[in-house]
Amino acid sequence: MIHILVVDDDKDLNRLVCSYLNDSGFETKGCLSVNEAYDEMYSNLYDLIISDIMMPKIDGFEFAETIRSLNANILILFLSARDDLSSKEKGFRLGIDHYMVKPVELAELEMRVRALLRRANMAESKKLIVGDLTLDGDAMTGTVTTVCNGKHEVWTDYEEAKAYFLELMMIAEGEERDRAECVCIQLTHGLSECSDDDE
Repeated sequence: MIHILVVDDDKDLNRLVCSYLNDSGFETKGCLSVNEAYDEMYSNLYDLIISDIMMPKIDGFEFAETIRSLNANILILFLSARDDLSSKEKGFRLGIDHYMVKPVELAELEMRVRALLRRANMAESKKLIVGDLTLDGDAMTGTVTTVCNGKHEVWTDYEEAKAYFLELMMIAEGEERDRAECVCIQLTHGLSECSDDDE
């Protein structure tokens, strides 16, 4: 069972998101503040955090920074009304895995959650088997290949590749942005073969 923690001071939205994700097969717990979330995480393990940014006392940025400093693997999804580029950039710089702007369709939120979990599972296993092809992360070199919008590139620096696709994701629109985001998520989780084909 996948455990999800929802941190948002909007009681109605928090309850709605938790209810929807629980009905979708996840084990979801809601917290109305970051301090409440800290207490919850002290005694329970979570696979993914869905967090608002604008919350009293401790905001989502500080929360994400603290969590990421303690756990490099837990997935963090920002769900915020803030639609400005600087907020998105700051979130990704702090190590979040995805950013969605309110209001959101709950069905889309569920799809994003499942996509994040799928990518994380692939990275954790370090091995991807497709037909007769096996990609073993432990046996790979330090290079990473990306395919995005029909452009194939080979990078020798992971950080350079991530920075490029993060910037592309921020400035692009529509399908081009979605494709860049797909590659960026894969890079964030350490995959050496990254493609914008999300099938």
